[in-house]
Amino acid sequence: MPGPGGEPTPPAPTGAPRAAVYLQGRGVACTLGPDLPSALDGLAAPAAPPSLFAVGGERFPQRRLAPARGEARADPRAAVAADLAWWQQCVDLVRRVGREAGARPGDALIVASSSFDIGRLERGGTREADGLHFAERLAREALGLDGPVYTVANACTSAYGAVAFACELLQDPALAGALVLGLECPNAFSVGGFAAMQLVQPVAPDAEPAAASPGARGLVLGEAVAALRLARTPARWRVAGVSQRIDGRDPAATNPEALAAAVGDAFGQAGIGAADVAWVKRHRVSGDGADPNDRAEAEVLEALFGGRATPPAWLDPKARLGHTQGASGALEIALATAAIERDEAARRLASPVNAPILGEPSSATGPRGRLLALGVGFGGGHAVVVLDPSGEAVPVDRAGSEPPRDPAPTRPADAAGLIAAAAMPADSPGSDRGATAAPGDADFDRDLQHDLDRDLAQALAALPARLPAQAQVLRFAGNPPPEGWREALAARLGGRPRRLGRWAELALWGAFGCLDAAGLATLPAGACLRLCSANGPTPPLDAALASLRAGELPMPFAFLQSQPAVGLAALAAALRWQGDALVLSHREAAALLRLYAPRWREGVLLGWVDERPALRSTWCWIGPSSTA
Repeated sequence: MPGPGGEPTPPAPTGAPRAAVYLQGRGVACTLGPDLPSALDGLAAPAAPPSLFAVGGERFPQRRLAPARGEARADPRAAVAADLAWWQQCVDLVRRVGREAGARPGDALIVASSSFDIGRLERGGTREADGLHFAERLAREALGLDGPVYTVANACTSAYGAVAFACELLQDPALAGALVLGLECPNAFSVGGFAAMQLVQPVAPDAEPAAASPGARGLVLGEAVAALRLARTPARWRVAGVSQRIDGRDPAATNPEALAAAVGDAFGQAGIGAADVAWVKRHRVSGDGADPNDRAEAEVLEALFGGRATPPAWLDPKARLGHTQGASGALEIALATAAIERDEAARRLASPVNAPILGEPSSATGPRGRLLALGVGFGGGHAVVVLDPSGEAVPVDRAGSEPPRDPAPTRPADAAGLIAAAAMPADSPGSDRGATAAPGDADFDRDLQHDLDRDLAQALAALPARLPAQAQVLRFAGNPPPEGWREALAARLGGRPRRLGRWAELALWGAFGCLDAAGLATLPAGACLRLCSANGPTPPLDAALASLRAGELPMPFAFLQSQPAVGLAALAAALRWQGDALVLSHREAAALLRLYAPRWREGVLLGWVDERPALRSTWCWIGPSSTA
């Protein structure tokens, strides 16, 4: 926790100076409006009641996407609105938001989501060749981008993790920009899963949901698509500090110590303290602050700001937006920064109700103050972004000086060529590898996995030559794992893991094996953990979808095990470690190794884990050698 003065001790700097990263553009589609100007104008209107969403025989409040002018709302469960209709709606939303954010053809795309294309699968859509292929199709068919494509699946802190990852990518001078795309399109899975976990409450059959207000109780989910374009070119808002920490001791609860540590990391990067913050964008999901996670967040904020004569202004976007899960970081940062620039809009976003210990918000805060944005999420995620207003404001209606090239027409059935092109090295344009196979075909899936395994082995073999003699690279491969691996893991843990599915168990087994080979009992405090997966835990997801199709809520454990971030939290808990961790996917393993190899002094643990088409748990450790 921060000290009594609210000033965390900045960590010692490591490595070369980091290039500054700026917020170049923003785009949103949410319940307040189909674009950023409309959403800002929507703040002036009285808060409307949330919609009612029926799933599992009950009705739950939800903040649905506002349709664009002349656009009809699609029902994600209607028979007429099938796979293609859902996909087209998603493409249209992403295209509009990407243009508003000023996406450019060479930008990297980082899709951050809790649900990805689950809404399409609910309607009987065919599963893609792998999870990354959905993001690759959006890049090309919706956005016209030809840069590298990634996904981040850290549950409700996914977009925050994507911002942190974008800042890492933009240290490469060859990359001009990165588009963080937060995506939570219409689906029943999210509401049904939260209901199964008793995290959202049903509305009585004869009752209507109350209008959201600062005093309203309970969690309300929301739909949204939001984009942040980040680049090194100076702009109004600089990403001065960003930190995201996983603490697995309770994957469903906010840990004040972990959140305070993330704040300390971000303050250290920004070179500021609590006295320098004018605006705080809280995670707060319940207007009255009664939610246990809200109370934990308030504890951290009291330690930071309780000694100030005038506290910062508190921004509580979820009261108007709902909790948009994996998209929330991108949506709330976009709306908060734009609202602060339009000061009267920020006043509408500011909460007049605070936990008594925090006092009333400042009435003197201006549009030039620093913004502290907080996010917490399922899977033990705790995320912080500090934004420093250092330049001129970007008009909220500008779509970017260089719009994306015209996207390719949407062809839902023509995926093999896209996958083959994405899997090939950059110097092999026009390769037709895999063009004769179909996504979802078992042979095609095995070819993709084989290619990744081969490329990973080659990249790992070449990596030591790129590192100093004091560094070591260790590889642990279980492709497939040997018979009895689950029994060996249970023996290691002192019993069969509870509430974990096979995918998470695979991750634990491989990570333990790699760390054992490196002679490490746990990860160093400053290390980073990256868990890569093409498909994530598909069997529990299939089970949850089957329940929804049968008109029932998913089983709580099926929903829990379907979340990749839960596996990340389980690994952190088993290692008794808290730190920088992400669930990623990317087509080129070698690119991730090149990105993270420079962090060998602190230590990097990278894993590739999948259940489909065959069990795989390959890990590598890049860190100081035992003789260094």
